[in-house]
Amino acid sequence: MRRLTEEHKRKIGEGKINRKGFSYILALMIGTMCFFLGLALASPTTEVVKESMYNDNFNCTNSTTMMQQAVCTQLDIFPAILIGLLFGLAGAIIGGYL
Repeated sequence: MRRLTEEHKRKIGEGKINRKGFSYILALMIGTMCFFLGLALASPTTEVVKESMYNDNFNCTNSTTMMQQAVCTQLDIFPAILIGLLFGLAGAIIGGYL
């Protein structure tokens, strides 16, 4: 790795290259990407869960055993948890640098 010369250090000090500002911009980009990923995955995830819950082989409306009820509850909660985690991650990344 190359060492910074005095000229490069002076340029960094003048504001031409600011490492702290770059890390803010990078965190903002990654956080925004997580936020939009959550928005993009919201609709397909709920559609897949609804298809699997109301399938003829696995009918959640008439679940008879406790195991089927637990699986149906898990399937029902999964999209909210996944999207909430993505939004929380985006908020933590953006909020951590502000």
